[in-house]
Amino acid sequence: MQAAFTPDQVRIEGRFSDYLRVSDEADRKEHVFHFCPDCGSQVSTQNRLSQT
Repeated sequence: MQAAFTPDQVRIEGRFSDYLRVSDEADRKEHVFHFCPDCGSQVSTQNRLSQT
């Protein structure tokens, strides 16, 4: 299950690790995945182009 929120609607506290992936699509968008460094659970995902 996934839910989408704008950055002003959430606050993430604590540690997380990042993984950057570039889309295989023609637009080549960068996506950043944030993971818990202890258990590996995904915390959030961001599309770099939408971070303005």
